Amino acid sequence: MRIFVTTAKGEEIAVQAVPGYSLAQAVYLSGFFDVPPLCSGHGAGISRCGRCRMRFEGLLAAFPASPRDMAVLGGQAVREGWRLACRIDCRELARHLEQADDPSGRDEKRAGVTLPNAVRIVDRNFEPAPLRGGGSGAELPEVLRVSKDADAGERTRKTTLAVDFGTTSICWKFSADREDSADARMVNPQMGAGSDIMSRLALAHPARELFGSGRERLRVLSAGALSRILDTVKAGARTDEIVVAGNPAMMYLLLGKDVSGLCAAPYKLDYRGGTREILPACPNLPPCWICPLISPFVGGDISAGYASLVFGGRAVARSRAQYPFLLADLGTNGEFILALDERRALAASLPLGPALEGMGLCCGSEAREGVITGFQLAPEGLRAKFFKNKPVEQAQGLSATAYLELLMHLLKLGLVDQDGHFKKPEAAGLPAETPLPLPLIRKLAGRLGGAPASSEAAWHIADNFYISSGDIEEILKIKAAFSLAVKTLVKEAGLTCGSLRAFYLAGALGSFVTPQALAVLGFVPEELLSRLVPAGNTALDGAALLAGKPELREKLIQWAALAHTLSLAGQEDFHNRFTEEMRFRF
Repeated sequence: MRIFVTTAKGEEIAVQAVPGYSLAQAVYLSGFFDVPPLCSGHGAGISRCGRCRMRFEGLLAAFPASPRDMAVLGGQAVREGWRLACRIDCRELARHLEQADDPSGRDEKRAGVTLPNAVRIVDRNFEPAPLRGGGSGAELPEVLRVSKDADAGERTRKTTLAVDFGTTSICWKFSADREDSADARMVNPQMGAGSDIMSRLALAHPARELFGSGRERLRVLSAGALSRILDTVKAGARTDEIVVAGNPAMMYLLLGKDVSGLCAAPYKLDYRGGTREILPACPNLPPCWICPLISPFVGGDISAGYASLVFGGRAVARSRAQYPFLLADLGTNGEFILALDERRALAASLPLGPALEGMGLCCGSEAREGVITGFQLAPEGLRAKFFKNKPVEQAQGLSATAYLELLMHLLKLGLVDQDGHFKKPEAAGLPAETPLPLPLIRKLAGRLGGAPASSEAAWHIADNFYISSGDIEEILKIKAAFSLAVKTLVKEAGLTCGSLRAFYLAGALGSFVTPQALAVLGFVPEELLSRLVPAGNTALDGAALLAGKPELREKLIQWAALAHTLSLAGQEDFHNRFTEEMRFRF
């Protein structure tokens, strides 16, 4: 079954809608379209942000709306034909089309959808692996790299490519001799399968082969991303090797490996990285050295981050970490390493969901130009801070760090309690020391109302931006997982939080978070506030270090093999302890 997909600019491509895929997956896994940061609606039932919306046209114009469509998109948008594509299985579309009456056969009666304005075509010449109804024996197309140089023979200067292959974003930098070079980023094209790790693994599981070869599709998209990155190399340079840091799921999908061991308990890691690999069906790409993987959900992003801190990387003003220290790489999955000395380390991981990437939150966005990344208290109330301190007239959304800082201020003002409930100052009682005068606090309290087209309570910021009770619940889940991991690791090592020399924050929070917000919200104890270090992208820093100093790789492989992993979710009292941590206090 074909769906004709049109961009806001009128460009049209026919996409195969395969049963078993959501409509959002079918469209964005086609490889033709720029993937917007999607929520995990089809994987986790969030469906809050509406980024996957598509306007149904032609034979799909009468496709019925769901209550969730109404709640998220609003009545006017639904009447105009907009639907949440992440919640619609292509089987539902097929049943609808079977019943559609089209005696005219006119062109406008085709099954079509129009994408939001922000979505663009990536490459009209892209040749993705076919989405088919059964079997898995088709040959993969080669991902061709097109040189931008008139004479490829002029490429004489050797360079390496360091890549942080994240679940949401892919970041990279080129380096010929470990001199600083600018890093760049793109949305991971695997996002078309869903923003969380498990949605990707579910699509790539061998049991899903009858619904089309998801594993082939994901690995071709991944290799294609590396190919596009290589196309940006400067003239006169030749890339001889790629050093890739990423979690085990991303590495398995990049290499086209069987993901069965990562999909269900008892989880197992059949491939541990630390090797040079030629990507399947992409022999024209340089070989990739995969940073060592530690356990099924603690991967090369953590091992590369450790290398950056300990072997002399650039994460913290060129200084090396002192033991014992804790490193947390936080994204859709939270990965933690408690390094006790050069040979001993405890690792742990917990799923955090997409909220730290700004997804699954009503007004959430990834951190980029035009997005609010934080808030300050000012005499007039709350003042927004923008990405890289570049204010814009019309904000494009709120990053996860903006949500955290907003919650910190609301908690301090008594407008949110430790259980995450909105409060009026008269009901909650004012804090002993209020940073703002009482009239202004009451004015801010007057912004409490309801979320648009929803029964949720919400505190309104301005210009259609707000934080809802559901947003607070998502952040509380992250806080609970975070503080539980910290407490468990420290206790298991026979230490106290106060004995840590430093706590390094990497990943989604590592560049923009205010340490005070994490302490006020209970992610960490107050005693660690002075030792919290926003360390930026330590995975990319470590990958660049290992690219420039390959002699460090064997040392890192040996360290990773010795790290002991704790199974937090497998502990007998995990659920009770997790529930206890669902409060804004440590």
